[in-house]
Amino acid sequence: MIFTLLVVDDEAVIRKGISSFINWDSLDCQVAGTASNGLEAIEFIKEHPTDIITDIKMPVMDGLAVARYAYENYPETKVILLTGYADFEYAKTAIKYNVSAFILKPTNKKDLIEAIQSAQKQIVTSRKHSSIA
Repeated sequence: MIFTLLVVDDEAVIRKGISSFINWDSLDCQVAGTASNGLEAIEFIKEHPTDIITDIKMPVMDGLAVARYAYENYPETKVILLTGYADFEYAKTAIKYNVSAFILKPTNKKDLIEAIQSAQKQIVTSRKHSSIA
């Protein structure tokens, strides 16, 4: 099973780094696209449902709004929030919207890969339950 990712961050260098410096094929993933803010992310996932990696603080629409949108409209989508803000309110809101992982920046490859693998397991489990029902 191939998993698709949308890399969302207002910093181009972060988007490029996440998109390019991880061997996504080895994780059965492909980067379906990138977005520089939450509004672009939502427009993208309306056309291409994906797993999402998103930053919290972005112009136009933040990552928590994207998490809320995904939670309400695409419940199988797993959101991984990357943030430079260790604020409990952000984490509490992330939990409310069933965010798969909440990772503080700067992060390392290992933590991000573990979050991706955890999200993949959640998706597989969810799909198995859906096909049984």
